[in-house]
Amino acid sequence: MRAQRRETREQIGPTPVLPSPVEDSVPNGAAISDDDSVVSSVCSQHSEPEGEFRDDYDDGIVHIPRPPPAPNIRNEGAGPNIIPEGDPPVHAPEGAAIPPAPNISTRTRGRARQYSPAKWMRGADGKLERVNLSELKQQKAMGKLNRAIFALTFGTRQIPPYAQTMSKKKKRLKYKQYVRSLQSSGDRTLQLMSIEDSLPSISDLINSPLSKYITLAANDCGYDGTAEELIVSYVHPLFLKAHSAASKLDNPGWREATRGKYADDYWKAMELEIFTLESIGAWQVVDREDDMNIISSTWAFKCKRYPDGLIKKFKARFCARGDQQLEGIDFFETYAPVVQWTTIRLMFILEILLGLKSMQGDVTCAFLHADLEENETVYVDMPMGFAQYGKNGKKQCLKLKKTLYGLRQSPRAFWKYITVKLEQCGLEQSKFDPCLFIGPEVICVVYVDDLIFWSKDVPLINGVAMQLRELGVDLEQEDDAAGFLGVTLDRDGPSGLLEMKQTGLIKRVIEALGLDDGYAKGKHTPAESKPLVKDADGEGAHGGFSYSSVVGMLLYLSGHTRPDIAYAVNCCARYMFCPKHSHELALKRIGRYLKQTSERGMIMNPSTDICKIDAYPDADFAGMYGHEKPVDPSCVKSCTGFVITFADVPILWKSQLQTETALSTMEAEIIALSACCRDLFPIIDMVESLTRQVCVC
Repeated sequence: MRAQRRETREQIGPTPVLPSPVEDSVPNGAAISDDDSVVSSVCSQHSEPEGEFRDDYDDGIVHIPRPPPAPNIRNEGAGPNIIPEGDPPVHAPEGAAIPPAPNISTRTRGRARQYSPAKWMRGADGKLERVNLSELKQQKAMGKLNRAIFALTFGTRQIPPYAQTMSKKKKRLKYKQYVRSLQSSGDRTLQLMSIEDSLPSISDLINSPLSKYITLAANDCGYDGTAEELIVSYVHPLFLKAHSAASKLDNPGWREATRGKYADDYWKAMELEIFTLESIGAWQVVDREDDMNIISSTWAFKCKRYPDGLIKKFKARFCARGDQQLEGIDFFETYAPVVQWTTIRLMFILEILLGLKSMQGDVTCAFLHADLEENETVYVDMPMGFAQYGKNGKKQCLKLKKTLYGLRQSPRAFWKYITVKLEQCGLEQSKFDPCLFIGPEVICVVYVDDLIFWSKDVPLINGVAMQLRELGVDLEQEDDAAGFLGVTLDRDGPSGLLEMKQTGLIKRVIEALGLDDGYAKGKHTPAESKPLVKDADGEGAHGGFSYSSVVGMLLYLSGHTRPDIAYAVNCCARYMFCPKHSHELALKRIGRYLKQTSERGMIMNPSTDICKIDAYPDADFAGMYGHEKPVDPSCVKSCTGFVITFADVPILWKSQLQTETALSTMEAEIIALSACCRDLFPIIDMVESLTRQVCVC
């Protein structure tokens, strides 16, 4: 093999070198070698220095050599001037100039490097002490950490074999080569590939990165149609399946994460997660006993990317299997409230009228802040890859001190934790909404780990946020409440008006219904004039989409920003467990209406009368009579609908079928009025408490 290469080089001749304006040239007959010990070793366009920052030129310019080839890889990444061992050196042509070494500069993506935030851990006296993770990592490197606390960090590990293999391979590759391989992968190509421009040909399919998802039979397969029919009917839908398969790679399981090409990256993320949990004292390593109810543990992985598709970082979350918990042994209560959207709309209206400032915050690793209650004892199995064994040779387990993600009581424990911290900052919990906290100068609402603050001045909000951080709440500041729980808030600067939209959710609904092909026409109304009946004898559902999933998305949409589809969605939701084809058509009509009005939302344009609260209840007596079968009791059910406004802006609306059977129009109206008053009276009390706080009424 080496002799053949030598003969080929002798026939071709020495490799020519491009001319360059640099005056220095290779001396006559000087050999170009990769050996640093040779004095005549110089950096040419095709030579490969060893990666050190050396300057062999006399022109006053610092030349940065090209990166070396991967070690222990024969001829991998080598240029055309690589000299195998035992071959004679290749001489440059006489008088040829040496071009300057390329100026390679590193470019970083995203934000500047940020150090790990400070964490809280208990000291020897039992008090919480603020410790920086970077300092802990330095102590870990020097071996100064307490091995009793960091038992899993310093203990034995069961590193997946493929993670070790991939780590060794990637150490032999340079960073830029690694990035190029990722950019040229199939996932990147799938994300940038368009399938709507034209119909691909057979050759395009075979040469595309999607070929691994497609199988085409050549002869004697029994198919007698044309190639275009084959692509349109069978192959073309697989493009969406291939794109979906690529996106699923960003959320792998244990097997995929530890055996894939990013196995070493996920393993580093797991090590960081274990180190972080042990830093805050999340558990205690104990020996197993027979009377323990030890629940399993699991890993949740996530590959986060930049908008252009490049990988941002790898995330690993250690979770407990809450489905294996036993009530009365591992947990007792699980109720945890969330803020009502009525309260959020009410605060946005006050923000517009009073010119309040709003800021949004997020609690990092929220569930890990709270401690387990004294009467709750939870044992969790060791995380995969970090199993520890006792002196008796048996596998040990973890006795939790903090509420891990996955436990049933974790949301309730964090809600109680954040309630205590906010009360210590001077914010009192409202009697009408347990997630509304009213202070002398700041008002706060809590939705799990998302917090929104309102005040007349931003420094007042910053003061409360700093108090929370001093109390141990790892609160990170975000932008103002421009987007909250999937709802986009578009503000008009001159007028100060606010429009609440959910264009992303509407797009998902349209795609789920299959109305995004460009041929579906829009509708001007979300439902027909006649009511939607059970249609027991009608055609069964075709199953082209998930009926319950679409109804769930529409319920979230109608209850937040689109009251105009509340009635139509309620009619479809009645038949979620036994849908017919007529019900699927009704859902598609709603989708066509949303497609026609996808950029519309609820505009908040309050009146000047800030203390004005109005309610508009109504009832449709026996609205199904004459349309539904007479033997069906639902044919005489009445429908309730009402809207409650604050400063002429809707803050609560509802459309539902009455549970009672009204015997007259008056009785149906009274039932609707009582249902409206059940929601109206708490709103009146809440508005009174809020307006008294801001000194308006």
